[in-house]
Amino acid sequence: MFKALIQTTFIVFILGFLISCKQKQDNPMVTAIEGIEAVDTTTAIADFFPVTDFIKGQVYEIKNNHINPLMITNNGFKLDSVYLKMEELDAAVASFLDPVIDGSNLKEAFTQTSFKDATLNKITFNHTPTIMHPVGNPLKTWNVYIDPESNKISGIYILKITAGKGTEHLNWIADKKCTQQLLKDDKLVYERSIIWNFDEND
Repeated sequence: MFKALIQTTFIVFILGFLISCKQKQDNPMVTAIEGIEAVDTTTAIADFFPVTDFIKGQVYEIKNNHINPLMITNNGFKLDSVYLKMEELDAAVASFLDPVIDGSNLKEAFTQTSFKDATLNKITFNHTPTIMHPVGNPLKTWNVYIDPESNKISGIYILKITAGKGTEHLNWIADKKCTQQLLKDDKLVYERSIIWNFDEND
């Protein structure tokens, strides 16, 4: 049921994107950037894609398939690896789930723009802060990547900056793995990869 709900939400999101693309045809305010097509800063989709629910759905699939992900941690000096127990998974991906990114809760604090990146061959939805962005909110930007061939979410990127903790670069590769990098004073605290798809050809 959870997976079906996410798929329905994604379809609605894509329909909104297609409508916005149709509006772009008569819109002269389009910026050209090398390697990027149709960057439109004037058209926004009504709601943002529910990133948090998507990641929760991925975690649900991992648990439902009884997969013990491999976590590899690099602290700059050595590598450690361990297979996560099911009860450890939620804590391991907690940084991806806070603060919550859903369909409407951040619309006043962020602006959404979309473009097709010819270099990555991905449709990118980029979210940048507005003047309404709360000073204490650690969420600074995030991207949602869509594979134009399959029309599926291929990845999520989240940037967070938390006072006293540092800068977090969070990457979620759909159905495969996620990575978390924490920097403090421009120095690596740790880089952590959690892998649950071990098919090298996938």
